[in-house]
Amino acid sequence: MVLVRNEAEDDATQVLVLAMDNAKEFYNVLKTLTFREHAEFEASPSGVKVTVDDMKCLQAIAYLKRDLFSVFVLREETVTFRIPLGVLCECVNLFGSSPNSSTALRMTYGGLGEPLKVIMEEGGVVIRCSVRTQQSDEILDFEFDPENVVSKIIMKTEALWDQFVDLDTSSNTLAFAVDIKPSRLRLSTDGELGTIDIDFPADSEIIEKFETKEKHQNKYRLSLIRRVNKTLHLAQKVSIRTDTRGILSMQFMVEQPDNQHIFIEFFCVPDTDDYDP
Repeated sequence: MVLVRNEAEDDATQVLVLAMDNAKEFYNVLKTLTFREHAEFEASPSGVKVTVDDMKCLQAIAYLKRDLFSVFVLREETVTFRIPLGVLCECVNLFGSSPNSSTALRMTYGGLGEPLKVIMEEGGVVIRCSVRTQQSDEILDFEFDPENVVSKIIMKTEALWDQFVDLDTSSNTLAFAVDIKPSRLRLSTDGELGTIDIDFPADSEIIEKFETKEKHQNKYRLSLIRRVNKTLHLAQKVSIRTDTRGILSMQFMVEQPDNQHIFIEFFCVPDTDDYDP
């Protein structure tokens, strides 16, 4: 990793310099967002945010705190750019994803119009990539206000993953119903196999927190909800919230070494003609 850490001769001209001791952690996060071609990349004093928007109906945001980086140099208040996510994923994974190896990662960005330069080192071998960037697009703000949250459920992801992979894909929608008596989260599909209900009682071992102001149900396009599957498989916990407009927030916690965490959040609009982004 010495070569990667010592390649700092042009750092003074870079508005952003990032380094991680293990590129696989970064790659695992990026690949959960590859359901669209491009992502918006934003660096601020608190860390890095990578956002992918799907036709203003679904939005995924990965939050990486600055403490996750071994080097974090930011020479502007914020740095934003648009980047082809699939290309960046391929670059970061050029050494492969063997669990028994560690790839050092260094990324630099010189400003508007400049490429994102990616340098990786493993076992003394260094790979350099240059990924074209574009000016960042305006990102839709879903305005998800905690004050307007109707329900919040925190649960372990393992059992939810087991159910998500077996959902009836002939169903157009997936319904999220939060009941009070009995207190439970119910997921429902309605497809060629008929109506299938999956219940998660509030007092089950997999649910850590169950809060709701009222009984409610909203339906979401199953094709959109299935975008979370890669993240669901990677994460250990998920916070499921719904606001008064029916917008669904699923925030996943991914554990990292040294008691660090990465959060990946999905916002999804309800399947209704009443919602207008």
